[in-house]
Amino acid sequence: MKLVSDFWRREKGWFLFLIFMTIFTTAANLSFPYILKEIIDGIQKQLSGRKILEYVVILLFLGLARSILSTLLPFLRGKTNERFAWLCRARVFSFILNKNEKFFNQFPPGDVIERLEQDLNDLSWFSCSGIFRAIEGGFTLLLGLVILLRINAFLTLLALLPLSLAGGFWSRIGGLVLGTYRRWREKISEVCNYLESSLSGVKLLKAFRKEGDTIAKFLPILQARISGAVQFAKSEAKVSLVFRATAETAILIILCFGGFLVIKNRLTIGEFVAFMAYIGLLVQPFWDLGNFFVTQRRGKVAEKRIRDLAEFPEVIKRQEGERCEIRGFQFVNVEFAYDSKPVLSGVSLEIKEGMKVGIAGPVGSGKTTIAKLLLRLLEPKSGEIRVITDKGILSLMEIDLSHLRSHFGYCPQEPSLFSDTLKNNILFGREELAERLNQAIEISGLVGEIKAMPGGVDSLIGERGIKLSGGQKERVAIARAILSSPRILILDDATASLDAEIEKEVVANLLKAVETLILITHRLSLLSLCDVVYVLEGGKVEEKGKPEELIAQRGLYWRLYERQLLKERLKEDEAV
Repeated sequence: MKLVSDFWRREKGWFLFLIFMTIFTTAANLSFPYILKEIIDGIQKQLSGRKILEYVVILLFLGLARSILSTLLPFLRGKTNERFAWLCRARVFSFILNKNEKFFNQFPPGDVIERLEQDLNDLSWFSCSGIFRAIEGGFTLLLGLVILLRINAFLTLLALLPLSLAGGFWSRIGGLVLGTYRRWREKISEVCNYLESSLSGVKLLKAFRKEGDTIAKFLPILQARISGAVQFAKSEAKVSLVFRATAETAILIILCFGGFLVIKNRLTIGEFVAFMAYIGLLVQPFWDLGNFFVTQRRGKVAEKRIRDLAEFPEVIKRQEGERCEIRGFQFVNVEFAYDSKPVLSGVSLEIKEGMKVGIAGPVGSGKTTIAKLLLRLLEPKSGEIRVITDKGILSLMEIDLSHLRSHFGYCPQEPSLFSDTLKNNILFGREELAERLNQAIEISGLVGEIKAMPGGVDSLIGERGIKLSGGQKERVAIARAILSSPRILILDDATASLDAEIEKEVVANLLKAVETLILITHRLSLLSLCDVVYVLEGGKVEEKGKPEELIAQRGLYWRLYERQLLKERLKEDEAV
Protein backbone atom coordinates (compact mmCIF):
# COMPACT_ATOMS: atom_id res chain seq x y z
CA MET A 1 0.00 0.00 0.00
CA LYS A 2 2.11 2.82 -1.38
CA LEU A 3 0.23 5.77 0.12
CA VAL A 4 0.47 4.29 3.63
CA SER A 5 4.11 3.22 3.34
CA ASP A 6 5.11 6.63 1.93
CA PHE A 7 3.38 8.34 4.87
CA TRP A 8 5.20 6.30 7.51
CA ARG A 9 8.51 6.67 5.68
CA ARG A 10 8.18 10.41 6.25
CA GLU A 11 6.92 9.98 9.83
CA LYS A 12 9.45 7.49 11.25
CA GLY A 13 9.84 9.32 14.57
CA TRP A 14 6.09 9.41 15.16
CA PHE A 15 5.83 5.73 14.23
CA LEU A 16 8.42 4.79 16.87
CA PHE A 17 6.66 6.96 19.45
CA LEU A 18 3.34 5.20 18.81
CA ILE A 19 5.09 1.81 19.08
CA PHE A 20 6.45 2.85 22.50
CA MET A 21 3.03 4.10 23.64
CA THR A 22 1.41 0.87 22.44
CA ILE A 23 3.88 -1.31 24.36
CA PHE A 24 3.51 0.84 27.49
CA THR A 25 -0.30 0.68 27.31
CA THR A 26 -0.24 -3.09 26.75
CA ALA A 27 2.05 -3.57 29.76
CA ALA A 28 -0.25 -1.46 31.97
CA ASN A 29 -3.35 -3.39 30.85
CA LEU A 30 -1.75 -6.80 31.42
CA SER A 31 -0.25 -5.86 34.78
CA PHE A 32 -3.60 -5.03 36.34
CA PRO A 33 -5.02 -8.62 36.56
CA TYR A 34 -1.64 -9.93 37.77
CA ILE A 35 -1.51 -7.46 40.69
CA LEU A 36 -5.15 -8.29 41.46
CA LYS A 37 -4.15 -11.98 41.66
CA GLU A 38 -1.36 -11.14 44.09
CA ILE A 39 -3.78 -9.23 46.34
CA ILE A 40 -6.39 -12.03 46.42
CA ASP A 41 -3.81 -14.75 46.99
CA GLY A 42 -2.03 -12.56 49.55
CA ILE A 43 -5.21 -12.22 51.56
CA GLN A 44 -5.60 -16.02 51.48
CA LYS A 45 -1.98 -16.52 52.53
CA GLN A 46 -2.43 -13.89 55.26
CA LEU A 47 0.29 -11.56 54.00
CA SER A 48 1.07 -8.52 56.14
CA GLY A 49 -1.25 -5.57 55.82
CA ARG A 50 1.67 -3.42 54.72
CA LYS A 51 2.42 -5.72 51.77
CA ILE A 52 -1.21 -5.88 50.69
CA LEU A 53 -1.45 -2.11 50.95
CA GLU A 54 1.55 -1.78 48.64
CA TYR A 55 -0.22 -3.98 46.08
CA VAL A 56 -3.40 -1.90 46.42
CA VAL A 57 -1.46 1.34 45.80
CA ILE A 58 0.21 -0.21 42.74
CA LEU A 59 -3.23 -1.33 41.53
CA LEU A 60 -4.60 2.20 41.94
CA PHE A 61 -1.74 3.68 39.94
CA LEU A 62 -2.18 1.04 37.25
CA GLY A 63 -5.91 1.78 37.09
CA LEU A 64 -5.22 5.49 36.71
CA ALA A 65 -2.58 4.81 34.04
CA ARG A 66 -4.98 2.51 32.17
CA SER A 67 -7.69 5.17 32.24
CA ILE A 68 -5.35 7.85 30.88
CA LEU A 69 -3.74 5.64 28.27
CA SER A 70 -7.06 4.16 27.10
CA THR A 71 -8.08 7.73 26.22
CA LEU A 72 -4.73 9.09 25.04
CA LEU A 73 -3.72 6.28 22.68
CA PRO A 74 -6.96 6.28 20.60
CA PHE A 75 -6.71 10.08 20.48
CA LEU A 76 -3.16 9.90 19.09
CA ARG A 77 -4.22 7.30 16.53
CA GLY A 78 -7.25 9.34 15.50
CA LYS A 79 -5.10 12.45 15.16
CA THR A 80 -2.69 10.52 12.93
CA ASN A 81 -5.60 9.18 10.85
CA GLU A 82 -6.78 12.73 10.23
CA ARG A 83 -3.27 13.94 9.39
CA PHE A 84 -2.90 11.14 6.84
CA ALA A 85 -6.31 11.98 5.33
CA TRP A 86 -5.47 15.70 5.20
CA LEU A 87 -2.11 15.17 3.47
CA CYS A 88 -3.47 12.58 1.06
CA ARG A 89 -6.61 14.56 0.20
CA ALA A 90 -4.61 17.75 -0.43
CA ARG A 91 -2.09 15.88 -2.58
CA VAL A 92 -4.71 14.08 -4.68
CA PHE A 93 -6.76 17.27 -5.04
CA SER A 94 -3.70 19.12 -6.37
CA PHE A 95 -3.24 16.33 -8.92
CA ILE A 96 -6.89 16.51 -9.93
CA LEU A 97 -6.64 20.25 -10.61
CA ASN A 98 -3.94 19.53 -13.22
CA LYS A 99 -5.95 16.89 -15.08
CA ASN A 100 -7.53 17.51 -18.46
CA GLU A 101 -11.08 17.01 -19.73
CA LYS A 102 -10.58 13.29 -20.34
CA PHE A 103 -10.18 12.78 -16.59
CA PHE A 104 -13.43 14.55 -15.75
CA ASN A 105 -15.26 12.63 -18.45
CA GLN A 106 -14.15 9.37 -16.83
CA PHE A 107 -14.63 10.42 -13.20
CA PRO A 108 -17.87 12.37 -12.58
CA PRO A 109 -17.82 14.89 -9.68
CA GLY A 110 -19.98 12.67 -7.45
CA ASP A 111 -17.57 9.77 -7.88
CA VAL A 112 -14.54 11.97 -7.15
CA ILE A 113 -16.16 13.30 -3.97
CA GLU A 114 -17.05 9.77 -2.84
CA ARG A 115 -13.46 8.59 -3.35
CA LEU A 116 -11.95 11.59 -1.55
CA GLU A 117 -14.39 11.26 1.34
CA GLN A 118 -15.48 7.73 2.22
CA ASP A 119 -12.70 5.78 0.50
CA LEU A 120 -10.05 8.06 1.95
CA ASN A 121 -11.67 7.83 5.40
CA ASP A 122 -11.46 4.03 5.23
CA LEU A 123 -7.84 4.15 4.12
CA SER A 124 -6.89 6.75 6.74
CA TRP A 125 -8.42 4.60 9.52
CA PHE A 126 -6.31 1.65 8.40
CA SER A 127 -3.16 3.79 7.99
CA CYS A 128 -2.80 4.18 11.76
CA SER A 129 -5.68 2.77 13.83
CA GLY A 130 -5.92 -0.43 11.80
CA ILE A 131 -2.18 -1.05 11.88
CA PHE A 132 -1.57 -0.13 15.52
CA ARG A 133 -4.61 -1.96 16.84
CA ALA A 134 -3.15 -5.07 15.21
CA ILE A 135 0.27 -4.29 16.73
CA GLU A 136 -1.34 -3.77 20.14
CA GLY A 137 -3.26 -7.02 19.66
CA GLY A 138 -0.04 -8.85 18.81
CA PHE A 139 1.76 -7.52 21.90
CA THR A 140 -1.25 -8.32 24.10
CA LEU A 141 -1.50 -11.88 22.79
CA LEU A 142 2.23 -12.51 23.12
CA LEU A 143 2.62 -11.17 26.66
CA GLY A 144 -0.80 -12.44 27.75
CA LEU A 145 -0.04 -15.99 26.59
CA VAL A 146 3.29 -15.95 28.47
CA ILE A 147 1.46 -14.97 31.67
CA LEU A 148 -1.37 -17.48 31.13
CA LEU A 149 1.05 -20.31 30.43
CA ARG A 150 2.88 -19.51 33.65
CA ILE A 151 -0.41 -19.61 35.56
CA ASN A 152 -1.71 -22.85 34.04
CA ALA A 153 -0.65 -24.26 30.65
CA PHE A 154 -3.47 -26.83 30.41
CA LEU A 155 -6.25 -24.29 31.05
CA THR A 156 -4.57 -21.87 28.60
CA LEU A 157 -4.68 -24.39 25.77
CA LEU A 158 -8.35 -25.21 26.46
CA ALA A 159 -9.33 -21.51 26.48
CA LEU A 160 -7.34 -20.67 23.35
CA LEU A 161 -8.96 -23.37 21.23
CA PRO A 162 -12.25 -21.52 20.52
CA LEU A 163 -10.43 -18.17 20.24
CA SER A 164 -8.06 -19.59 17.60
CA LEU A 165 -10.97 -21.03 15.65
CA ALA A 166 -12.63 -17.60 15.68
CA GLY A 167 -9.46 -15.92 14.39
CA GLY A 168 -9.18 -18.47 11.58
CA PHE A 169 -12.87 -18.06 10.75
CA TRP A 170 -12.48 -14.28 10.45
CA SER A 171 -9.43 -14.53 8.19
CA ARG A 172 -11.32 -16.94 5.91
CA ILE A 173 -14.70 -15.17 5.87
CA GLY A 174 -13.14 -11.70 5.61
CA GLY A 175 -12.98 -11.90 1.81
CA LEU A 176 -16.76 -12.32 1.60
CA VAL A 177 -17.25 -9.35 3.92
CA LEU A 178 -14.89 -7.35 1.71
CA GLY A 179 -16.92 -8.26 -1.38
CA THR A 180 -20.14 -6.95 0.16
CA TYR A 181 -18.28 -3.84 1.28
CA ARG A 182 -16.93 -3.17 -2.22
CA ARG A 183 -20.38 -3.53 -3.81
CA TRP A 184 -21.84 -1.20 -1.20
CA ARG A 185 -19.19 1.49 -1.95
CA GLU A 186 -19.95 1.25 -5.68
CA LYS A 187 -23.66 1.81 -5.00
CA ILE A 188 -22.84 4.87 -2.87
CA SER A 189 -20.85 6.31 -5.80
CA GLU A 190 -23.86 5.81 -8.07
CA VAL A 191 -26.10 7.66 -5.60
CA CYS A 192 -23.60 10.55 -5.33
CA ASN A 193 -23.33 10.84 -9.11
CA TYR A 194 -27.10 10.87 -9.58
CA LEU A 195 -27.64 13.46 -6.84
CA GLU A 196 -24.89 15.72 -8.21
CA SER A 197 -26.23 15.63 -11.76
CA SER A 198 -29.85 16.11 -10.64
CA LEU A 199 -29.19 19.00 -8.27
CA SER A 200 -26.91 20.81 -10.72
CA GLY A 201 -29.72 20.70 -13.30
CA VAL A 202 -32.65 21.25 -10.92
CA LYS A 203 -33.94 24.32 -12.82
CA LEU A 204 -34.11 22.33 -16.04
CA LEU A 205 -35.90 19.48 -14.28
CA LYS A 206 -38.55 21.87 -12.98
CA ALA A 207 -38.91 23.60 -16.34
CA PHE A 208 -39.67 20.26 -18.04
CA ARG A 209 -41.77 19.02 -15.09
CA LYS A 210 -39.48 16.03 -14.62
CA GLU A 211 -39.45 15.99 -10.82
CA GLY A 212 -41.55 12.85 -10.66
CA ASP A 213 -39.47 10.98 -13.26
CA THR A 214 -36.26 12.00 -11.52
CA ILE A 215 -37.50 10.69 -8.17
CA ALA A 216 -38.76 7.50 -9.82
CA LYS A 217 -35.31 6.85 -11.31
CA PHE A 218 -33.59 7.75 -8.05
CA LEU A 219 -35.55 5.31 -5.87
CA PRO A 220 -34.13 2.08 -7.42
CA ILE A 221 -30.60 3.52 -7.19
CA LEU A 222 -31.19 4.46 -3.55
CA GLN A 223 -32.74 1.06 -2.85
CA ALA A 224 -29.68 -0.69 -4.29
CA ARG A 225 -27.47 1.42 -2.02
CA ILE A 226 -29.59 0.55 1.03
CA SER A 227 -29.59 -3.13 0.09
CA GLY A 228 -25.80 -3.03 -0.18
CA ALA A 229 -25.55 -1.41 3.25
CA VAL A 230 -27.91 -4.02 4.75
CA GLN A 231 -25.90 -6.89 3.23
CA PHE A 232 -22.67 -5.44 4.61
CA ALA A 233 -24.24 -4.91 8.04
CA LYS A 234 -25.53 -8.50 8.04
CA SER A 235 -22.11 -9.92 7.17
CA GLU A 236 -20.44 -7.88 9.93
CA ALA A 237 -23.16 -8.86 12.40
CA LYS A 238 -22.59 -12.55 11.66
CA VAL A 239 -18.88 -12.19 12.28
CA SER A 240 -19.51 -10.25 15.49
CA LEU A 241 -21.91 -12.98 16.64
CA VAL A 242 -19.25 -15.65 16.08
CA PHE A 243 -16.72 -13.71 18.15
CA ARG A 244 -19.18 -13.11 20.98
CA ALA A 245 -20.09 -16.79 21.01
CA THR A 246 -16.39 -17.67 21.02
CA ALA A 247 -15.68 -15.41 23.98
CA GLU A 248 -18.61 -16.87 25.91
CA THR A 249 -17.39 -20.39 25.10
CA ALA A 250 -13.90 -19.60 26.35
CA ILE A 251 -15.29 -18.16 29.58
CA LEU A 252 -17.53 -21.18 30.05
CA ILE A 253 -14.53 -23.51 29.63
CA ILE A 254 -12.59 -21.55 32.25
CA LEU A 255 -15.54 -21.61 34.63
CA CYS A 256 -15.90 -25.38 34.31
CA PHE A 257 -12.30 -26.54 34.22
CA GLY A 258 -10.91 -23.63 36.25
CA GLY A 259 -13.48 -24.17 38.97
CA PHE A 260 -12.57 -27.86 39.03
CA LEU A 261 -8.87 -26.98 39.37
CA VAL A 262 -9.65 -24.55 42.23
CA ILE A 263 -11.60 -27.27 44.06
CA LYS A 264 -8.66 -29.67 43.61
CA ASN A 265 -6.29 -26.95 44.93
CA ARG A 266 -4.36 -26.97 41.66
CA LEU A 267 -5.33 -23.34 41.00
CA THR A 268 -5.65 -20.50 43.50
CA ILE A 269 -8.67 -18.21 43.59
CA GLY A 270 -6.42 -15.29 42.64
CA GLU A 271 -5.12 -17.22 39.62
CA PHE A 272 -8.67 -18.13 38.65
CA VAL A 273 -9.81 -14.47 38.78
CA ALA A 274 -6.73 -13.33 36.88
CA PHE A 275 -7.27 -16.05 34.27
CA MET A 276 -10.83 -14.90 33.67
CA ALA A 277 -9.63 -11.29 33.33
CA TYR A 278 -6.87 -12.24 30.90
CA ILE A 279 -9.23 -14.19 28.67
CA GLY A 280 -11.48 -11.12 28.54
CA LEU A 281 -8.45 -9.04 27.51
CA LEU A 282 -7.44 -11.53 24.79
CA VAL A 283 -10.79 -11.65 22.97
CA GLN A 284 -10.38 -8.19 21.40
CA PRO A 285 -6.80 -8.83 20.15
CA PHE A 286 -7.97 -11.95 18.32
CA TRP A 287 -10.63 -9.79 16.66
CA ASP A 288 -8.12 -7.01 15.87
CA LEU A 289 -5.62 -9.40 14.31
CA GLY A 290 -8.28 -11.07 12.16
CA ASN A 291 -9.79 -7.69 11.35
CA PHE A 292 -6.38 -6.39 10.26
CA PHE A 293 -6.32 -8.67 7.23
CA VAL A 294 -9.85 -7.68 6.23
CA THR A 295 -9.31 -3.94 6.72
CA GLN A 296 -6.04 -4.28 4.85
CA ARG A 297 -7.92 -5.68 1.86
CA ARG A 298 -10.54 -2.98 2.25
CA GLY A 299 -7.77 -0.39 2.45
CA LYS A 300 -6.21 -1.75 -0.74
CA VAL A 301 -9.54 -1.33 -2.53
CA ALA A 302 -9.87 2.21 -1.20
CA GLU A 303 -6.27 3.06 -2.08
CA LYS A 304 -6.70 1.78 -5.62
CA ARG A 305 -9.78 3.96 -6.08
CA ILE A 306 -7.85 6.98 -4.76
CA ARG A 307 -4.71 6.26 -6.79
CA ASP A 308 -6.87 5.90 -9.90
CA LEU A 309 -7.52 9.63 -9.50
CA ALA A 310 -3.95 10.68 -8.72
CA GLU A 311 -2.25 8.44 -11.30
CA PHE A 312 -4.57 9.16 -14.20
CA PRO A 313 -2.13 9.96 -17.02
CA GLU A 314 -1.37 13.66 -17.42
CA VAL A 315 -1.82 14.88 -20.97
CA ILE A 316 -0.65 18.40 -20.16
CA LYS A 317 3.01 18.39 -19.06
CA ARG A 318 3.97 21.21 -16.68
CA GLN A 319 7.73 21.25 -17.22
CA GLU A 320 9.65 24.52 -16.91
CA GLY A 321 9.79 26.47 -20.17
CA GLU A 322 10.55 29.81 -21.75
CA ARG A 323 9.20 32.96 -20.13
CA CYS A 324 9.15 35.51 -22.93
CA GLU A 325 6.98 38.24 -24.42
CA ILE A 326 4.18 36.67 -26.46
CA ARG A 327 3.19 38.51 -29.65
CA GLY A 328 0.96 36.05 -31.46
CA PHE A 329 0.11 32.46 -32.35
CA GLN A 330 0.15 30.28 -35.44
CA PHE A 331 -1.77 27.03 -35.91
CA VAL A 332 -0.05 24.82 -38.50
CA ASN A 333 -2.08 21.82 -39.73
CA VAL A 334 -3.39 21.18 -36.23
CA GLU A 335 -5.52 18.09 -35.67
CA PHE A 336 -7.37 17.03 -32.56
CA ALA A 337 -9.80 14.28 -31.56
CA TYR A 338 -11.72 13.45 -28.40
CA ASP A 339 -10.79 9.77 -28.06
CA SER A 340 -11.56 8.49 -31.57
CA LYS A 341 -13.90 11.33 -32.60
CA PRO A 342 -12.10 13.88 -34.87
CA VAL A 343 -12.79 17.51 -33.97
CA LEU A 344 -10.14 19.51 -35.81
CA SER A 345 -8.54 18.48 -39.10
CA GLY A 346 -5.64 20.36 -40.68
CA VAL A 347 -6.49 23.72 -39.06
CA SER A 348 -4.11 26.56 -39.90
CA LEU A 349 -4.70 30.10 -38.66
CA GLU A 350 -2.83 33.07 -37.24
CA ILE A 351 -3.56 35.39 -34.33
CA LYS A 352 -1.33 38.46 -34.22
CA GLU A 353 -0.79 40.89 -31.38
CA GLY A 354 -3.37 43.68 -31.32
CA MET A 355 -5.83 41.90 -33.64
CA LYS A 356 -9.52 41.29 -33.06
CA VAL A 357 -10.01 37.73 -34.32
CA GLY A 358 -13.39 36.09 -34.80
CA ILE A 359 -14.02 32.34 -34.93
CA ALA A 360 -17.40 31.33 -36.34
CA GLY A 361 -19.09 28.16 -37.50
CA PRO A 362 -21.94 25.74 -36.83
CA VAL A 363 -22.30 23.90 -33.51
CA GLY A 364 -19.67 21.18 -33.15
CA SER A 365 -17.28 22.63 -35.69
CA GLY A 366 -14.39 22.83 -33.18
CA LYS A 367 -14.47 26.51 -32.18
CA THR A 368 -14.16 25.96 -28.42
CA THR A 369 -11.44 23.37 -28.96
CA ILE A 370 -9.24 26.05 -30.55
CA ALA A 371 -9.52 28.16 -27.37
CA LYS A 372 -8.64 25.18 -25.18
CA LEU A 373 -5.63 24.37 -27.34
CA LEU A 374 -4.38 27.95 -27.02
CA LEU A 375 -4.65 27.71 -23.23
CA ARG A 376 -3.07 24.24 -23.30
CA LEU A 377 -6.09 22.75 -21.60
CA LEU A 378 -5.76 20.23 -24.45
CA GLU A 379 -2.83 19.11 -26.60
CA PRO A 380 -3.05 18.65 -30.39
CA LYS A 381 -2.82 15.11 -31.75
CA SER A 382 -0.69 16.31 -34.65
CA GLY A 383 0.44 19.52 -36.27
CA GLU A 384 1.97 22.37 -34.29
CA ILE A 385 0.93 25.51 -32.45
CA ARG A 386 3.66 28.12 -32.71
CA VAL A 387 4.15 31.21 -30.56
CA ILE A 388 5.50 34.46 -31.94
CA THR A 389 7.75 35.89 -29.20
CA ASP A 390 10.51 38.44 -28.71
CA LYS A 391 12.91 35.48 -28.92
CA GLY A 392 11.57 34.36 -32.27
CA ILE A 393 9.02 31.68 -33.14
CA LEU A 394 8.78 28.91 -30.53
CA SER A 395 6.57 25.88 -30.11
CA LEU A 396 3.70 26.30 -27.66
CA MET A 397 5.16 23.34 -25.73
CA GLU A 398 8.36 25.34 -25.12
CA ILE A 399 6.55 28.15 -23.27
CA ASP A 400 6.25 27.88 -19.49
CA LEU A 401 2.64 26.84 -18.87
CA SER A 402 1.95 29.26 -16.02
CA HIS A 403 3.58 32.11 -17.95
CA LEU A 404 1.51 31.27 -21.03
CA ARG A 405 -1.80 31.30 -19.19
CA SER A 406 -0.95 34.53 -17.38
CA HIS A 407 -1.34 36.30 -20.76
CA PHE A 408 -4.96 35.18 -21.13
CA GLY A 409 -8.34 36.13 -19.79
CA TYR A 410 -10.91 33.43 -20.55
CA CYS A 411 -14.71 33.44 -20.49
CA PRO A 412 -16.12 29.98 -21.23
CA GLN A 413 -19.57 29.27 -22.63
CA GLU A 414 -20.96 28.41 -19.20
CA PRO A 415 -19.85 30.79 -16.41
CA SER A 416 -18.58 28.91 -13.34
CA LEU A 417 -19.70 30.76 -10.22
CA PHE A 418 -19.32 29.79 -6.58
CA SER A 419 -21.47 30.08 -3.49
CA ASP A 420 -19.74 33.25 -2.29
CA THR A 421 -19.97 37.00 -2.59
CA LEU A 422 -19.98 38.78 -5.92
CA LYS A 423 -16.66 40.39 -5.01
CA ASN A 424 -14.96 37.07 -4.26
CA ASN A 425 -16.29 35.53 -7.47
CA ILE A 426 -14.62 38.30 -9.46
CA LEU A 427 -11.38 38.41 -7.45
CA PHE A 428 -11.15 34.60 -7.55
CA GLY A 429 -8.52 34.56 -4.80
CA ARG A 430 -6.41 37.30 -6.42
CA GLU A 431 -6.55 39.74 -3.51
CA GLU A 432 -3.56 41.62 -4.89
CA LEU A 433 -5.82 42.78 -7.76
CA ALA A 434 -8.55 44.24 -5.50
CA GLU A 435 -7.67 47.79 -6.58
CA ARG A 436 -8.79 46.93 -10.12
CA LEU A 437 -12.16 45.56 -9.01
CA ASN A 438 -14.17 48.71 -9.73
CA GLN A 439 -12.61 49.06 -13.17
CA ALA A 440 -13.49 45.45 -14.06
CA ILE A 441 -17.06 45.96 -12.83
CA GLU A 442 -17.41 49.10 -14.93
CA ILE A 443 -16.06 47.46 -18.10
CA SER A 444 -18.43 44.49 -17.70
CA GLY A 445 -21.43 46.80 -17.26
CA LEU A 446 -22.36 45.62 -13.75
CA VAL A 447 -22.32 48.98 -11.98
CA GLY A 448 -26.10 49.54 -12.01
CA GLU A 449 -27.00 46.00 -10.89
CA ILE A 450 -24.49 46.05 -8.04
CA LYS A 451 -25.79 49.37 -6.73
CA ALA A 452 -29.29 47.85 -6.67
CA MET A 453 -28.13 44.89 -4.54
CA PRO A 454 -28.59 45.35 -0.75
CA GLY A 455 -25.04 44.20 -0.01
CA GLY A 456 -23.37 45.67 -3.08
CA VAL A 457 -20.29 43.72 -4.14
CA ASP A 458 -20.46 41.81 -0.86
CA SER A 459 -23.84 40.31 -1.76
CA LEU A 460 -23.99 36.50 -1.71
CA ILE A 461 -24.97 35.13 -5.12
CA GLY A 462 -26.00 31.60 -4.04
CA GLU A 463 -24.94 28.18 -5.28
CA ARG A 464 -23.65 28.44 -8.86
CA GLY A 465 -24.84 32.08 -8.90
CA ILE A 466 -28.50 31.11 -8.61
CA LYS A 467 -29.49 34.63 -7.48
CA LEU A 468 -28.20 36.16 -10.73
CA SER A 469 -29.73 36.22 -14.18
CA GLY A 470 -27.98 34.57 -17.13
CA GLY A 471 -26.69 37.91 -18.39
CA GLN A 472 -25.42 38.93 -14.94
CA LYS A 473 -23.55 35.62 -14.62
CA GLU A 474 -21.86 36.24 -17.96
CA ARG A 475 -20.80 39.74 -16.97
CA VAL A 476 -19.39 38.50 -13.65
CA ALA A 477 -17.33 36.00 -15.67
CA ILE A 478 -16.17 38.80 -17.99
CA ALA A 479 -15.21 40.98 -14.99
CA ARG A 480 -13.24 38.06 -13.56
CA ALA A 481 -11.43 37.52 -16.89
CA ILE A 482 -10.37 41.13 -17.36
CA LEU A 483 -9.47 41.83 -13.72
CA SER A 484 -5.80 41.01 -14.34
CA SER A 485 -5.68 43.19 -17.49
CA PRO A 486 -4.76 40.26 -19.73
CA ARG A 487 -2.93 40.79 -23.01
CA ILE A 488 -5.32 38.40 -24.75
CA LEU A 489 -9.02 37.93 -23.96
CA ILE A 490 -10.98 34.92 -25.21
CA LEU A 491 -14.77 35.23 -25.22
CA ASP A 492 -16.31 31.86 -25.99
CA ASP A 493 -19.94 32.71 -26.69
CA ALA A 494 -19.69 34.69 -23.45
CA THR A 495 -22.40 37.27 -24.27
CA ALA A 496 -25.13 34.91 -25.48
CA SER A 497 -27.53 35.88 -22.68
CA LEU A 498 -27.05 39.64 -22.99
CA ASP A 499 -29.56 41.80 -24.78
CA ALA A 500 -28.33 43.84 -27.75
CA GLU A 501 -27.87 47.15 -25.92
CA ILE A 502 -25.91 45.77 -22.97
CA GLU A 503 -23.85 43.56 -25.28
CA LYS A 504 -22.95 46.56 -27.41
CA GLU A 505 -21.86 48.51 -24.33
CA VAL A 506 -19.79 45.67 -22.87
CA VAL A 507 -18.07 44.82 -26.15
CA ALA A 508 -17.26 48.50 -26.77
CA ASN A 509 -15.63 48.64 -23.32
CA LEU A 510 -13.67 45.46 -24.01
CA LEU A 511 -12.38 46.72 -27.35
CA LYS A 512 -10.85 49.69 -25.51
CA ALA A 513 -9.53 47.67 -22.56
CA VAL A 514 -8.02 44.65 -24.30
CA GLU A 515 -5.13 44.59 -26.75
CA THR A 516 -5.89 41.25 -28.44
CA LEU A 517 -9.43 39.86 -28.55
CA ILE A 518 -10.56 36.40 -29.71
CA LEU A 519 -14.32 36.22 -30.24
CA ILE A 520 -15.88 32.77 -30.54
CA THR A 521 -19.50 33.51 -31.29
CA HIS A 522 -22.55 32.92 -33.45
CA ARG A 523 -23.47 36.60 -33.34
CA LEU A 524 -22.45 38.20 -36.60
CA SER A 525 -22.94 41.67 -35.10
CA LEU A 526 -19.88 40.92 -32.94
CA LEU A 527 -17.93 39.28 -35.73
CA SER A 528 -18.38 42.43 -37.81
CA LEU A 529 -16.07 44.18 -35.30
CA CYS A 530 -13.22 41.77 -36.01
CA ASP A 531 -10.15 42.35 -38.18
CA VAL A 532 -10.31 38.79 -39.47
CA VAL A 533 -12.80 35.94 -39.13
CA TYR A 534 -12.07 32.21 -39.44
CA VAL A 535 -15.13 30.15 -40.37
CA LEU A 536 -15.02 26.49 -39.33
CA GLU A 537 -17.12 23.57 -40.53
CA GLY A 538 -16.51 19.92 -39.75
CA GLY A 539 -13.29 20.77 -37.94
CA LYS A 540 -11.75 22.55 -40.94
CA VAL A 541 -11.18 26.23 -41.76
CA GLU A 542 -13.54 26.71 -44.69
CA GLU A 543 -13.25 30.48 -44.99
CA LYS A 544 -10.98 33.29 -43.78
CA GLY A 545 -11.11 37.03 -44.27
CA LYS A 546 -12.60 40.32 -43.21
CA PRO A 547 -16.33 40.16 -42.35
CA GLU A 548 -17.41 42.25 -45.36
CA GLU A 549 -15.26 40.16 -47.69
CA LEU A 550 -16.79 36.92 -46.40
CA ILE A 551 -20.31 38.24 -46.97
CA ALA A 552 -19.39 39.23 -50.51
CA GLN A 553 -18.13 35.69 -51.19
CA ARG A 554 -21.64 34.34 -50.42
CA GLY A 555 -20.20 31.18 -48.84
CA LEU A 556 -20.66 29.58 -45.44
CA TYR A 557 -20.28 32.85 -43.51
CA TRP A 558 -22.90 34.47 -45.73
CA ARG A 559 -25.31 31.55 -45.18
CA LEU A 560 -24.83 31.85 -41.39
CA TYR A 561 -25.42 35.59 -41.72
CA GLU A 562 -28.62 35.13 -43.75
CA ARG A 563 -29.90 32.48 -41.31
CA GLN A 564 -29.33 34.80 -38.36
CA LEU A 565 -31.09 37.70 -40.11
CA LEU A 566 -34.06 35.42 -40.80
CA LYS A 567 -34.24 34.42 -37.11
CA GLU A 568 -34.17 38.05 -36.04
CA ARG A 569 -36.98 38.92 -38.47
CA LEU A 570 -39.10 36.04 -37.18
CA LYS A 571 -38.59 37.24 -33.60
CA GLU A 572 -39.65 40.75 -34.61
CA ASP A 573 -42.77 39.38 -36.32
CA GLU A 574 -43.64 37.33 -33.20
CA ALA A 575 -43.20 40.41 -31.05
CA VAL A 576 -45.60 42.35 -33.29
